[in-house]
Amino acid sequence: MALDDVLSRLVITNSDDVQTIRDTVTYWYTYSSTARDILDFIVSQSKTLEFTPGERTKADPGDFMVYYNTGEFDEKYYIASDGTFSAYTLQKGLLHEMIHAVLGTGDGVLLANGEFKGTPSNLTTQHYDYVGDTVPIENAIYVDVYGAQTKDRASYYSTLYKYELEQQLDTDLQHSLTDGHHVGLVLEDQLPYNHPGANAIDTSDRTDDVLLMGMTGADQIRAGSGNDYLYGGTLDDTLIGGTGTDKLHGNADNDILVGGNWSQPSSLETLDLTADHREWNDHVGDILAGGKGNDTYLISADESETWDWAYLSEFTDQKAHELLSRIDTIDESKGDGVGSIKLQLYHEYWDPGEQFQVINVGGSFDYGYSDPDSGAAFYYGTGAQVALFNVTENGDAVPYLFVLTGYPASPVVAIKDFYQGDLGINLEDYDRTRPPEEQDDNLVQDYGTPIHDQQLANHSEMSWLV
Repeated sequence: MALDDVLSRLVITNSDDVQTIRDTVTYWYTYSSTARDILDFIVSQSKTLEFTPGERTKADPGDFMVYYNTGEFDEKYYIASDGTFSAYTLQKGLLHEMIHAVLGTGDGVLLANGEFKGTPSNLTTQHYDYVGDTVPIENAIYVDVYGAQTKDRASYYSTLYKYELEQQLDTDLQHSLTDGHHVGLVLEDQLPYNHPGANAIDTSDRTDDVLLMGMTGADQIRAGSGNDYLYGGTLDDTLIGGTGTDKLHGNADNDILVGGNWSQPSSLETLDLTADHREWNDHVGDILAGGKGNDTYLISADESETWDWAYLSEFTDQKAHELLSRIDTIDESKGDGVGSIKLQLYHEYWDPGEQFQVINVGGSFDYGYSDPDSGAAFYYGTGAQVALFNVTENGDAVPYLFVLTGYPASPVVAIKDFYQGDLGINLEDYDRTRPPEEQDDNLVQDYGTPIHDQQLANHSEMSWLV
């Protein structure tokens, strides 16, 4: 069989698209042995492959009909397993649908009924296949053509438009959603807003690393035991990282972030911090980034867990990094500093029924002293004490505010890139204020320092890029 035999069996109903589709088929046939076998199968079965434009773009498996919409692919991208973006072109879309139409493969979706046909019933079913049989073949053809370095399509639900990644995920095409780390699953909630299974993602059964994106809607997103990456998108989301070292991004609006587990999420109005919430603490350093909006961070700490860092005694940059691998970090670098910390402290040897102490993290903190050796500056409030310390990251000194409580006073949570007033915390005579939002693009600012005789170490060398 030859290319001309395949081209003779194409039925293209829109004359305007004849050359584009013939060129696409020619390209895949010429450069991919996998695609060639698929297209030769059409000839061997004495079939024709029909291409019809329209709003419908999903081929029914095995019916040798391809439906497409050329406008659907404008500024459309797919997410690779390393969290990066690549163009999802018309040619790639046609390839995917040709695999469906000729081989009869599916996308691993449970077909919902009625208007939701072609979508999963939900995104919470345990042990569910979100990749399907078609995407791996699509990836194999890309490897044939572009080599092993090509970006894989990580799953079926891993495509989005440029405006979505900018507006929903607060990022751009040059950044990886996983910091370049490869994950086992990429899953985006693409279910229609009125779909009964929308706005909930649960992969708590998985042990591999995952990338989960809620996008629009008030989502509840729950990951498993891997090192996971969660993005809420717009509206008020609840992000639950599970065990493992996770990075949670609330994005816009008023989100709730939990680095560990939360078996029975409740409203903040009914949340009882004197009840046992130790599952929030998975004993590794999760990153909790609420983004813009009034976000809430749920923290549970064991009084004795960080005694090795009590009082931040003889604190160094190395000790800071070791500590940050154990406690959660709240990162408002891309946020607005609005929100609150709900903190409970577990005392193993207190009387039963009184073991969970509610710690007030917000409010005013009076300056105490600065350690002349480490440069850490200590402040005292009514429910806790805090300490400012500059942690070196990528050659830059970044101000972290460590919250200390219990006896001896030990660090239980850190706030990265702290500005005066963040999360309702006000330090006496601290002059680092959050810059106006209109200055957030590519401007260099100076780190603020406590206005006291002994200040943070190396403050003259500090700068930050928003």
